[in-house]
Amino acid sequence: LASSAALEIAVAYAIDQIYKLKIPGLELAQICQQAEHEVVGVRVGIMDQYISRMGKANTALFIDCRTLKSEYIPFDLGSAKIVITNSNVPRRLATSKYNERVFECQEAVKILESNGKVQTLRDVSVEDFETLKGLLPEPLNNRVLHVISENARVLQAKDLLKSKNLEGFGKLLQESHQSLKDDFEVSCDELDWLADAANQTPGCYGARMVGAGFGGCTIALLQENAIKEYKKKLEDYETKFGIRAVTYDTLPMDGVSIIWKK
Repeated sequence: LASSAALEIAVAYAIDQIYKLKIPGLELAQICQQAEHEVVGVRVGIMDQYISRMGKANTALFIDCRTLKSEYIPFDLGSAKIVITNSNVPRRLATSKYNERVFECQEAVKILESNGKVQTLRDVSVEDFETLKGLLPEPLNNRVLHVISENARVLQAKDLLKSKNLEGFGKLLQESHQSLKDDFEVSCDELDWLADAANQTPGCYGARMVGAGFGGCTIALLQENAIKEYKKKLEDYETKFGIRAVTYDTLPMDGVSIIWKK
């Protein structure tokens, strides 16, 4: 769950504090993103580093990746919790298809740009896609469909969280996972199983994979009284896949902070 970004931010923030560099939060996130690109070899966006540095308790962070401006959105869970489940599927993003997805999106932009249509996928709406999809070969069609539909879901999620509509927000989580599975093709059998197990648990608003995919974690938004039943199902996960999943019950918390200072 963005473990590399968390490590990068923790180390960079510690150095910043020790040497009193006073690096602004966004700049620190950008430095860590650059490290991910150049050292790790994974072409990540800014989101993970941004939230690791700038997160605030009981809020979600809406990030405009074009302007790099952000907005804190109240995230009132009531009696619900976010349950993170680590699939424990081994992976290496630098050698996975993660970078391939980045290049596919870039290739789609080149095709659409050459037809005088868009400069980034951000410029394409769900409605626009119906007229533009004929310009794209497969699988670029599906890659673009995921990106633009996910952008639309993010905007909807922002409004739903502001109105404390967890039911609607949970439905978007489910739709997002389906798109990540079918259109972006970055899920795997283990992640699908975990998301389905959560979504079929009474008291679950919604669940989806998170992160780069091909392993890693799911998140599920569960009423507190539904968590035990969901975790009981994970015994079947171990039986089926021979892997023990690990869970963490969480709430939205602050980003990086000083725990101890001499």
